[in-house]
Amino acid sequence: MTTFWSAIINSTILSALLSLAVWLALRITPRHALNAATRYALWWIVLAATLALPLVYIKLTPANPARETAALPDAARDLPWAQSTAAPTAPRTIALPLEIPASEWLRPLLIFWIAASLLLLARVILSYAALYRRSARAIAAPPELHGRLETWLAHSGSHRKNARLAISDEIEIPIATGPFRTAVLIPAKLFATMSDADLDQIGRHEAAHLARCDDYTLFAQRIVEAIFALHPVVRWVTRQFDLEREIACDDRAAGSPEQARSYADCLTRTVALCGGVRTSLASVNAADGRSHLSRRVELLLTNSRAAQASLLKGRCALIAVALIGAASLLAKTPLLFAFAATRATNPAPAPFQFDPPILTQPAPPQPQLLAQATPPPPSPFTEQRNLGTKQLADRHFDDAIATFSRLLADAPDDRTKADLWSRLGEAYRYKGDFASAINAMEQAAALLPDSAAVFTNLALLYDVQGNLPQARRCYERTLALDPNNPLALNNLAYLLAETNGDLDLALTYARTAHQKLPTFREVNDTIGWIYLKKGLISDAVGAFKILTDAVPYNPEYHYHYALALFRQDDRERAFIECKWAESTKPTPELQKQIRALMDKLAPNIDSPPDFFAK
Repeated sequence: MTTFWSAIINSTILSALLSLAVWLALRITPRHALNAATRYALWWIVLAATLALPLVYIKLTPANPARETAALPDAARDLPWAQSTAAPTAPRTIALPLEIPASEWLRPLLIFWIAASLLLLARVILSYAALYRRSARAIAAPPELHGRLETWLAHSGSHRKNARLAISDEIEIPIATGPFRTAVLIPAKLFATMSDADLDQIGRHEAAHLARCDDYTLFAQRIVEAIFALHPVVRWVTRQFDLEREIACDDRAAGSPEQARSYADCLTRTVALCGGVRTSLASVNAADGRSHLSRRVELLLTNSRAAQASLLKGRCALIAVALIGAASLLAKTPLLFAFAATRATNPAPAPFQFDPPILTQPAPPQPQLLAQATPPPPSPFTEQRNLGTKQLADRHFDDAIATFSRLLADAPDDRTKADLWSRLGEAYRYKGDFASAINAMEQAAALLPDSAAVFTNLALLYDVQGNLPQARRCYERTLALDPNNPLALNNLAYLLAETNGDLDLALTYARTAHQKLPTFREVNDTIGWIYLKKGLISDAVGAFKILTDAVPYNPEYHYHYALALFRQDDRERAFIECKWAESTKPTPELQKQIRALMDKLAPNIDSPPDFFAK
């Protein structure tokens, strides 16, 4: 759901830029250099690019964070040693894609789009059915006019056969019908009052529509408009179709400058005789909307039309190549906006934060008194600790380590000393010295043996280092102190599954974590992984399918889904998921695992499928 709307929003922005650029370029290009038939073809290329860009954006893959960071909820992710990088957070920059919180309105909006498209498709079908019924009921033109239709078609360069000229009292304006029952229909009241010269000019215009196969392209246009009912760029581009199509037929029908002026007079008289303009979804006609009609008459009277009315193939090909190149460049643009999963509104559980005074949070502001005493200046100890914190933030790791180490001897109590050891662990962690970071955190744990937060973060350090027995010890200690700690529950469950531990206990832990953090995707991955380890293949496939649909850019989720499909003996879909995982920038270690699975799958697939067909 979020992938679809992200693709629509991002592709709409870029297709709007492409359409605007083409419109401006055509606006400043004289029509004698680029005629309406060529412009009409170029707008079709723009429409094709507009429809293709969403498909490209569905496959774009933003950078994916490492597992140990992605595995943490927001509150835990802010802990200094729960980060995946080896340095403190860099100064903030605008990172793409910009996340838009997912909302419940996405699904109703999609339902509304589908409903609108179905209604418009039904309207198109009913319009064509009504038009063909009118065509069937139309009276054939007098025999002396049959030869005129053949003359009009020949003048327009048409090779259409079986077209008929008929008179109808059910239409208001002259129209050309098709593609299934080709005819030129003239309103009965217009036929009775129109001169032979005007009839010839209007007839040549309608014959030009048939020569250009506008009845086919109009049908395709109406289908696209119906399917993309809420796409603003599609609606605007097809509006350009309507104008250029009529101007292209004017170019074929008008002839010389003298005939062009006569033809312009004919158009205005036709609109006047018809009593206004009413177009049909299913037909092309000479007297279209009034805004377009004024533009067409202006071109006819100023004689700014191209000398050649047919498609300028050479110029069209050159511009088409440029448009395709521009669309290809746009397709490489990273996602600008993406919908993020809705986060829990409740504050994160306390275990994800350090107990005071370790990384203490500021107390809520108290009401100001009218006469408030000036706060005492900070003590030298506090000043030095603040200095060490600033050195750490400025990435001066060695200076921060030296400052915190000096303060250890002056710490007034065990809690303050544990805070300093924690800050030392943070500095060592960012420096990349994991052994010293673990040693510092062990010192903090020895001073505060009842702090679940300290043991949680010590477990994370061991987990990152790959010391799974020690990580398990610390996670279990955390749960002994806080049985409902969702981070420890989830990570211990995954660790048990990875080390062939008690899978029933692991599933219990994971389900408890899911109750605490129902929107946390990593817990869903852990549950699916335990299903896979327990041999509950169908449950694992279902869990990973939901997960990869919700989070399409996580390579580990796709790899786990591929393993489940492989165990289900669905090798083709497993290969597709491996390709997806490979395309979403996995870590080098995960890349090796993906390639190993693909090597097992490829020999058993006659022709590896295109993973974009997912």
